Amino acid sequence: MIEQPESGRIVPEYNEPNLRELIFANYRVIYRIRIDENTIYIQTVWHVRQDPPKSNAGLRLQAAQADEFAFEALR
Repeated sequence: MIEQPESGRIVPEYNEPNLRELIFANYRVIYRIRIDENTIYIQTVWHVRQDPPKSNAGLRLQAAQADEFAFEALR
């Protein structure tokens, strides 16, 4: 994932190019690629039997909170 972050498939429920997933055992690892920062953020992990939320708004909120936390950690 670190060397080839775009190797995961685009999450079909949301169809955002920078929101990807990898399947690991019975889990979907959802991550966001931030090319401008050369960084990836793990957004969530779902069991394959779980239905994802209808909207990715929660994932966007998590990304914003992660950015805020990273900013605060640098101070």
